Amino acid sequence: MRFRLAYLTVSAFVWVYLPMPGLSSALAAPPDSFKWVTTVTSGKTWISGCKKVDALTGKAAATELKNCLDHLPTSLVWKKKDSTWSVTGCLEVDTELRRPIRETSTDRCAEALPVTAAWKDQLEKTCAEYTQEGYYFIRDVASARCSQYHRVLDVASQQPIIVQGAWLMGSVRLLIPEIMSLAPDSEVPSVVYSKYSAESIATSLVQRLRKMIDGRQEGSPFFNFFGASEITVAFNGRDFDRIHGGCFKNQHQTGSSSGIYDPNRRAMMEDAFIQAKLEAQYNPDPASVANDVRPKYSYLSLQESRPELSIASYSKRYGNVVALARDEVKVRSTFTPGDSLDTHGAGLHTFFLLDAPAQRTGGQYWEAQVWGPLCEKDVEAWLVNCPGIPPTDDVTLEKLKSSGIPVHSCIQNEYGFWEKGDPIG
Repeated sequence: MRFRLAYLTVSAFVWVYLPMPGLSSALAAPPDSFKWVTTVTSGKTWISGCKKVDALTGKAAATELKNCLDHLPTSLVWKKKDSTWSVTGCLEVDTELRRPIRETSTDRCAEALPVTAAWKDQLEKTCAEYTQEGYYFIRDVASARCSQYHRVLDVASQQPIIVQGAWLMGSVRLLIPEIMSLAPDSEVPSVVYSKYSAESIATSLVQRLRKMIDGRQEGSPFFNFFGASEITVAFNGRDFDRIHGGCFKNQHQTGSSSGIYDPNRRAMMEDAFIQAKLEAQYNPDPASVANDVRPKYSYLSLQESRPELSIASYSKRYGNVVALARDEVKVRSTFTPGDSLDTHGAGLHTFFLLDAPAQRTGGQYWEAQVWGPLCEKDVEAWLVNCPGIPPTDDVTLEKLKSSGIPVHSCIQNEYGFWEKGDPIG
């Protein structure tokens, strides 16, 4: 058998360069880095410049400050003056060691850092911005920034203050000195009822209580009861003719109640709520000013909630129409997480509380107490067909529409509380 040998002759070699993915970037020079240049003056370290560090040689050379600002993390902090509790400027600092780099505009700090607004000067109607931490004065701002629930702050002591002329709802209300100076559980001087209106007396009593129980800044984060709640009064449509052009009444004035009728017990409990004895001896006269000062009871509806605040429930016995009160009423109102008579006023607060109260007890509603007159002029809107109570009849609906006050459908929010829905007619 013969074998044939095969030979492979290579006459030439051709080399072809095929670049590998990522090889060029791997071989590229690493990027240069930047570092701050510091200076020590009077024992304080400041950033005075910027250096660019060559990645291959490690050598550093001076470069524009802008390059460090573009490549290194920075933060904004307030420049403060402790002796005057005021902000004197805004500083940009390096994020890691908080060394000052440069001063920048106050607007930048105000946009980036938490601030709060409060009335600085009640008499001159001056609203100001303060740092949220420490309450250092930043600058005067438009009065609209100081909404009704902001505290009046004594900047030096960082404590809210109540003065005789107090800012409430954007206007000066004169608080009654005979009431503001009352010791806890003292009797209201009888002369007060002949000198002042029931509304003024009620406002002063609630603001005195605010100073006593809600006069301390509760801290942040907080629940804003003034801004995130509504006072809603349920009533029977057949009583609309009495309310139209007039006022809601309490059981001291009507001699009846849809709940528990016990005016003597209520009067005693209400004195305990407000921490003042309204009269030396309870006077059942429906026309007495003291009985007009005593609260009108309503529901509190929350537009926000937190787990510890629970959800709402409502009673069907109070009526089929709901009056949504104006925010102005809150300056002379209190609330409790449950029926105040059942709980003996436990957890009672003013609407100026900046924290969450005790959790509502199961199966009960949140209750609001409006001190002083609650009249049709205090109603922002009528709500009809609210979930959980009887529907509003057609006759009452037409009367509501002709009252000159907007009528809205009533909806239930995710927390179970009533809210204003779409307008009707």
